Amino acid sequence: MQINSYIDHTLLNPLACEEEIQKLCQETIQYDFKAVCIHPKWVSSASFYLRQTGYNVATVADFPFGASPHLVRLKQIEHFILEGANEIDLVAPLDRIKAGDWSSLFQDIRAIKQLIGTRGFFKVIIEVSLFNEEQIIKASETCAQAGAQMIKTSTGILNTRPTQIKDIELIKEGLRDFPDIQIKASAGIKTKQQALEFIKAGVQRIGTSSALNLISD
Repeated sequence: MQINSYIDHTLLNPLACEEEIQKLCQETIQYDFKAVCIHPKWVSSASFYLRQTGYNVATVADFPFGASPHLVRLKQIEHFILEGANEIDLVAPLDRIKAGDWSSLFQDIRAIKQLIGTRGFFKVIIEVSLFNEEQIIKASETCAQAGAQMIKTSTGILNTRPTQIKDIELIKEGLRDFPDIQIKASAGIKTKQQALEFIKAGVQRIGTSSALNLISD
């Protein structure tokens, strides 16, 4: 299986420089990855490098804690879209998941989806390693109801363990009434074999900073 088109070529190192972002974009074109995934400060540069190529510019929002006030989250995302991002990887308000405040979670995600509209592809990170099975299922279901187009497992920073196949199964259970909602697996995926296992389990996207390793195994 060619897994290249499943991969978000990711560089979230805070020490990354302009040359590394340009290289990330060049590799995305060269190896036909789905998108670059970068910090917001690099969105304008990545959009310039990838203009008219068909490759996506994904950026992380309210990353990694999901703890900003709602209005700040909205303003961040509006700015990122205007800068050129066409995919948003938003950290859910994790405290709402922990508290089981599903109404508040729904309202936050719904308002952000309405803001994005058709201007970008909307992924919501639920940070699976921090929560129990019931919370993962309910968070996935609630975010899907609110308009998320993809549920992402992890930030790769806050997670307490690598993402597991069991996490994907739980998310799928939460999405059982939402067959069109996709899943992105991230955190600890460093080999082609791991990537293939996640794709077989039903994910449509792999977030990794080890993309070149995945395609060279």
